[in-house]
Amino acid sequence: MKSKYIKIPNGLFNYNLKPAAFKVIVTLYSEFFMTDSFVIRYAVLADKCGMSCSSVKRAVAELVNKGLIDKQTRYDYMSHNQISNKYTLHKQSGKYFTIEKSLLNVQLNNYQFMLLCAIKRRSNASGMAFPSLNKLSHDTDMSKTTVIKHIRTLTEHGYLTKLNYISNAGDYGNNNYRVWGMFFRCILLWMINKIAIVSPHGAETKIISIYILITSNTEFIKIKIFVYKIYIFDDS
Repeated sequence: MKSKYIKIPNGLFNYNLKPAAFKVIVTLYSEFFMTDSFVIRYAVLADKCGMSCSSVKRAVAELVNKGLIDKQTRYDYMSHNQISNKYTLHKQSGKYFTIEKSLLNVQLNNYQFMLLCAIKRRSNASGMAFPSLNKLSHDTDMSKTTVIKHIRTLTEHGYLTKLNYISNAGDYGNNNYRVWGMFFRCILLWMINKIAIVSPHGAETKIISIYILITSNTEFIKIKIFVYKIYIFDDS
């Protein structure tokens, strides 16, 4: 039985990979983590990554140049035409973290996927992460403005929750993050759909935010889910 998780070495963030190359190497880890070498066509790899063939070719070239994989071209014995490439993964030593394989198939762009992995990498045993924007910017080679933009998107779509940390003295610290699995995210989206009320013609439309308290390992986690349109009866 195949695992539903991908083991990703922490050391991948030391190579300053572009988001497309990061997505490709994680996809290769998800398919071939237990093998030394494998054969796959660009078209097949592009389909698995949700990217174009040209983007995958550039990403593979980057991975080869940085020594993360080796590529050997395979030719047809009779026609001598190229038929596929044989790849060898250079396994990384040291610690690793895990993400759900299903995250490879959701509607996240390469930047959002890489950032979500960077946050998950820094999660503690209880699933909480406290990286500064500077650390996330360094890990992903993105500007802090880009990091903030994609954190907002990930939060609004339920992949991530963010809480502002304020010390007892009233000072702001690093944000607290939690990456949610697909099962829990589906529950949240289901709850949002259930509370929506169809408004009669002419009723006032209001935009609200929902706060849910959930217990996990004896700690309370406040989750803010942004709901962009909920119709509420206005009896006034």
